[in-house]
Amino acid sequence: MDADEDDQVDLWDDEAGDLVLAEAALDCWDLLPGLVGPVTAFLDDPDGEIRASAWSTVAELLPHPDAADRAPALLPRLYAQALAALPYAFRLSPCPELGPYLRVAFPDGLPADPTPEQRGLAAELAARDELWDPVNGNRRITLRGLGLPDDREAWRAFSRG
Repeated sequence: MDADEDDQVDLWDDEAGDLVLAEAALDCWDLLPGLVGPVTAFLDDPDGEIRASAWSTVAELLPHPDAADRAPALLPRLYAQALAALPYAFRLSPCPELGPYLRVAFPDGLPADPTPEQRGLAAELAARDELWDPVNGNRRITLRGLGLPDDREAWRAFSRG
């Protein structure tokens, strides 16, 4: 029998496969908060590649509701990593280099009462000419997908307060 992944799930004919996959996804999602702690041991690793990978992983894990309480304490340190990711931003979409940091820094869009790190990241993002090419669909997809403006002037205004 020649079947792809979806066909294999459909073999149950009673949607049980979809339920099994949904439960497996939830089980994995529930494990995420416990992973933040072990990964933080590598945030100051002397190897730059390991350090960058650890920060990106932490940024990916922090949006989980059970891990989100750790985000405010890590935001000042995440800020430096987000700035380091800016030169690589929006080459793909959604942007794996900057997107996780933006999701942590702006979980609910641009806030009314931003932190200095949020203002600084917005200013740096707006200041980089290479990120605002009018035909950069990756930027548009990434920012809109995160509920953030795809308008350079909006980022400049936000950074100024």
